Amino acid sequence: MGEYENTTASPTTTTSSAVPTTAGRGSAELGALSYDEASAALSPTGHPHFIEMNKEMRREIEDMFPGLNESNWACLEWKDNGAYNCFAWALGITDRHVKGFPDVNPNGGPSLEDWDRYMAGQGYGSVTAGMNTGADILLYSTGDLPEHAARKSDLPLPAGGAVFTSKLGPGQLIAHTPTGLEGGSYGSVIRSYSAG
Repeated sequence: MGEYENTTASPTTTTSSAVPTTAGRGSAELGALSYDEASAALSPTGHPHFIEMNKEMRREIEDMFPGLNESNWACLEWKDNGAYNCFAWALGITDRHVKGFPDVNPNGGPSLEDWDRYMAGQGYGSVTAGMNTGADILLYSTGDLPEHAARKSDLPLPAGGAVFTSKLGPGQLIAHTPTGLEGGSYGSVIRSYSAG
């Protein structure tokens, strides 16, 4: 199943079945289009999900993550949206944050084993240490505690291969290759989780 199936025509909202009003086009007009037609109408890049960015916007992200380049990532949303964080996004939650404390371990700072148990409770019971590009969710860390999570996507990138999506702090939502975020402030992939 694609990550945007059974959601709105815009990848920026995943909690409603209504098509948003955008760029002077009413929801009734967009609602008459197919999913792909409506998505393309909402995107200035011609790709149904990616938004166009200027050089400064690209540089801002690529400076944070040196592994990113123009062929291995694209932006899905560029706005402040503090309603959810990367861990919530990876689990398909867009109306709240998922935090190590109290969500993962109500007794204090969670260990990797606590994250493994939490993810199993969320339906991702198959865990691999390190990178598995076939997994559903990747957990990144600079040490022993997770810094970031990304979820598998079926969106294409020019670089090809596996693609994941990530919520970067309170702002951008991006599609990227799994190694694209490594070497930056999120560290490297320490766990890969698959449904099952």
